[in-house]
Amino acid sequence: MKKDQNDEVLLKQVKATLDVAARDLDPVLATRLQGIRREAISQAGSRQFFRAWQWGGAVAATVLVVMLSLNSSNDSIENRLIENVAGLDDLQMLSAVEDLEVYKDLEFYSWLDEIQKTG
Repeated sequence: MKKDQNDEVLLKQVKATLDVAARDLDPVLATRLQGIRREAISQAGSRQFFRAWQWGGAVAATVLVVMLSLNSSNDSIENRLIENVAGLDDLQMLSAVEDLEVYKDLEFYSWLDEIQKTG
């Protein structure tokens, strides 16, 4: 709570100092600053539409790039997942405690699998 109170006191002091400095400005400088302020406000209104259009275009382009990159990498992700699952099957087969006689003819089973896929 003390930090918030200290910040509030500091803000009040800064505001008071700036108000005094603004009142003591040279009248010519004050008039010039008011003109610059009016010009900036009038230009800001005309630029807001352009800035909104720029942001909209940037967001649309970003979304398009993300969608294309996700779509192109989707096939490679699926292929990697399939390869990993095949590797897990092999690992499970080798780590089984069952009788290893079944796995002695692994080359034959591999050949048989290739024949079934192609034929």
